Amino acid sequence: MSVPFDGFIATLIESIHSLEPLEIPLLEAMGCSVASDVVAAADMPASSVAKVDGYCVRRSDIEGASASTPVVLPIVADIEPGQRPSVSVQPGFGVRITAGSAIPDGTQCVVPTEWTDGGVARVSISQVPTLDDFIMPAGGVVKDSTVLVPAHTRLRSSHLGLIAAAGSDRVLVNPRPRVVVIPVGSELVEPGNPLGPGQVSEASGSLITAALRDAGALAFRIPALPTDARTLAATIEDQLVRADLVVLVDGAGARTRSVVRDVVNRIGGVEFTDLACEPIGVLGHGRVGPDAIPVVVVPSDPLAAYVAIEMILRPVVRRMLGLEPVHRPVIRAMLKGTIETSPTARSFIPATVSFDQGAYVVTATPTTGHPLIATSRSSAFAVVPEGVGHASDGLMVDVVVLERRFA
Repeated sequence: MSVPFDGFIATLIESIHSLEPLEIPLLEAMGCSVASDVVAAADMPASSVAKVDGYCVRRSDIEGASASTPVVLPIVADIEPGQRPSVSVQPGFGVRITAGSAIPDGTQCVVPTEWTDGGVARVSISQVPTLDDFIMPAGGVVKDSTVLVPAHTRLRSSHLGLIAAAGSDRVLVNPRPRVVVIPVGSELVEPGNPLGPGQVSEASGSLITAALRDAGALAFRIPALPTDARTLAATIEDQLVRADLVVLVDGAGARTRSVVRDVVNRIGGVEFTDLACEPIGVLGHGRVGPDAIPVVVVPSDPLAAYVAIEMILRPVVRRMLGLEPVHRPVIRAMLKGTIETSPTARSFIPATVSFDQGAYVVTATPTTGHPLIATSRSSAFAVVPEGVGHASDGLMVDVVVLERRFA
């Protein structure tokens, strides 16, 4: 009897845990999720700085300055970024300063260069700023202990730049899971090699590896293995030392499926479940090896593999990364056209989404030729639930959004 999809995926995700947090160099953290809030260790800036190029003065010295009656002050020093001020602003004198430089003691305001004649030894000031104008106070950008990146955020380049700006060169993360993808089947030929009778170019392993890298994993694909129990067992055992997750791509034919099942149950415990889900069907999951590494066995059919990636493998990887939510967003949309599916299974149909007259519309992608042609032209799955079978034009259905590109 087929197992309902919702209960299966909930149980599977619950059995997966995020990886042990590690503190790693900042530039190695791209794509990881932070294990705890990243907070500012100090005020930014650490001291008051000039917002503009100009002159530090006492406001009382330039009262009444205008274009017709400028005030002239002698300049006693220049301050550049990175310098600690060695002078203070005394009555009747000014200090020339570059934007971003530390403000010297005694400064009441900064006069922008544009309001002066730009003098070096002496400056003629023709406009008066307000008190503290053009000065960024200590902590004016970020206060000490401010949360910069919340926990469980997947790090992008902008996050890494922000953490670096706060003065940190390392960050505590849930590391990217290492996923080993192993395609199995004597009919499989490595891409780039000529095909013989009855052979096919291995595609599902490449598809899965690329998709899991996109999801944040460090995914590696092993060259396609023949249907041989000894070779498969040795390969899995060799790869366990670098794997947080193993994905086996089950080849075509009963013999390959039998060999895969025998091997994974000899070196671990893997349950094969007949899912009420098209096009996945039977899917294996469990653990292998002395460290009980999670393993998932997916069908080699490209369309089934594609649905398994998005609905099962991607959520597993995001769970390991400590990211929430683990699932793709779901919207409601009106079906355009009709779809015939099995009434006993939930069906995930490659589709495109458009926005028309204030509502989402979903259209099944034509499946002519290789199934990956349809998936490569799709941005969503139209979900036809169990018990429907014939999905008619105008039916409201759930849509799993894979890409945010609506026509």
